[in-house]
Amino acid sequence: MKAFKKLLVFGLLVCLSMTIQSCSNNAEPRFYVDVERDFDVNSSLGGIVTHFFELKNIPTRLDQNLALFGLDKDNITGISPSDATLTTVSGLMDWSLVNSVEIYAISRLDPKNRMQIYFIKGRDTNSTNQLKLFNTFADLSNIMLEETIDIEIRLTTLVSVPGSFRARLLFNYAVFDEL
Repeated sequence: MKAFKKLLVFGLLVCLSMTIQSCSNNAEPRFYVDVERDFDVNSSLGGIVTHFFELKNIPTRLDQNLALFGLDKDNITGISPSDATLTTVSGLMDWSLVNSVEIYAISRLDPKNRMQIYFIKGRDTNSTNQLKLFNTFADLSNIMLEETIDIEIRLTTLVSVPGSFRARLLFNYAVFDEL
């Protein structure tokens, strides 16, 4: 019985040390790149329908940030979406009327190469001035290494939009140079 207790304590210590070690070895991003793009939403949007917005030729600004940090593309081990927000630039929009949002990054070189990067499902009744989105933790290395990308926004509202407005998508992505 005494040997069993020693073995149990030893096993728990091994598990604890593995857990602590795995938590402390999480790679931190080397830097974040901020990207923003405005787009127009007109008042003809009806409710309970998904509306598509294509934002073309968005600069990734990766090359200039790599140069700033003294890195090149060979140093990159991963690129992941980080934070994203939809806000109103002009006009009126109550973002709590939005039922869902899906945002995709699309390669300009191969439009079949597309990945969902941000989303929200269900209403956020506390978000009237802006809408914070969840990221997908996808590895975007094969898309964000390009100089420009396209973005597709799928927006579903619960009711018709009360009037035309100009919206802004502000997002950033994290660049990793270690595993």
